[in-house]
Amino acid sequence: MNKLKNEVSVTIADGKILKGTHKGIIRADYKGKSIKIEVMVVDGLYRNLLSVRSLTKKGFLVSFMENKVKIEKDNFEIFANQLNGAYILNLQIRMSDDMVYTSSVHEDRNLWHKRLGHLNIKGLKLLGLPFSEEKCSICIEGKGTRSRFDKHIKNSKKSWRIHSL
Repeated sequence: MNKLKNEVSVTIADGKILKGTHKGIIRADYKGKSIKIEVMVVDGLYRNLLSVRSLTKKGFLVSFMENKVKIEKDNFEIFANQLNGAYILNLQIRMSDDMVYTSSVHEDRNLWHKRLGHLNIKGLKLLGLPFSEEKCSICIEGKGTRSRFDKHIKNSKKSWRIHSL
């Protein structure tokens, strides 16, 4: 991987702008064939993403079907199947010594909990999504209750009671 002279701005689906810091070529295996993929390291991404725009700029044909996507160029094609609204491409990445640092990606175990409006653990398990046993500070605040009012207030002085009708 080579450090970029100038960082590249990458806009993701929620509108956030992240910075690409490194670029390079990795080798991967797909169904027994070796392929080279140009990649960029983007700080803050928790998953590997493939840019359809970048693929089409490089001459690839990208075809979306009901439950899969086909990427093809020069008698070579790759299929990615749809799973939970995303297309999953099963590649075996060949690691080299200069890629070791890219393998340590910070994974937010509460990412889906947050994305789904702070869905409870039972719901995340039902959907088969990753979750953390740690307590979410936002959920803790949301479940907070007010202190109880005493029903009988003791007053040392005699006072009048006011009744309204």
